[in-house]
Amino acid sequence: MPKLIFYASLECTDSISSIHTEKYGWMDGWMLGDAAILPCKSVLQSNQNVIQISWQRRTREKPVTDNFLIIIGGKAEYINGKDNRFTYIGTFADNNGTLQLSNVQLKDEGTYTCIFSIAPIGSLRTEITLTVLVPPETIIVDARPKLGDGEVPLATCIASGSKPPAEVEWRTDDLKVKLRTTTNSTPHANDTTTTASTLLGTPTKDINRSPVECVIFTETLNRTLPYEILINCEHMNILYLFWFKMLYRLVKLGFAL
Repeated sequence: MPKLIFYASLECTDSISSIHTEKYGWMDGWMLGDAAILPCKSVLQSNQNVIQISWQRRTREKPVTDNFLIIIGGKAEYINGKDNRFTYIGTFADNNGTLQLSNVQLKDEGTYTCIFSIAPIGSLRTEITLTVLVPPETIIVDARPKLGDGEVPLATCIASGSKPPAEVEWRTDDLKVKLRTTTNSTPHANDTTTTASTLLGTPTKDINRSPVECVIFTETLNRTLPYEILINCEHMNILYLFWFKMLYRLVKLGFAL
């Protein structure tokens, strides 16, 4: 799926200077494992100069405000511990403090603050919110029930570990009057969700091997999983074989008489 890119502007001004951010990525965040962009560029007057660009963060991993990087004269230096996933990709001479964060993880979610120290006016700052999107793992669990006359689960379609939660539904077409679905979601501590939709119906021979589809949709994934309803008819085949053998023996016995 191609990455969507769009632009937004955020300003923090002292009436003569401002900071602008451009937002990239998916509509609501960055895909898990992506290289996320934390954009920040100041627009200054001709008599103003950037002395230093500082970055702070408040994230899942670091809930207390953490000063983690400063940029002076175009050189970026880590403070309070080094994280090699951050790369300074801006140009100091252009008043651009943009960072790239590679292999973004859920622990990186939070607010990042870009601060320009400017002579002679003081400082300007802006905040960038980083949101991480997680595509789900998808699977259909086959129930394969035995022939019967009561409603039972036929199969369950699962989208696990998704952020935001996935929408899961079954397409049953002509079988719609014979089948129904139930869906439930389970939230996890890391803010992901597992969604499961179960297909229910009466396990009869007329629905055996009928084709259906499970459709899974999130902001990062649109997937259709084909499935064939399978009913376990083996015990009926064994029963038919038993009666056939009994009939065969009776016929042989009758001829013998």
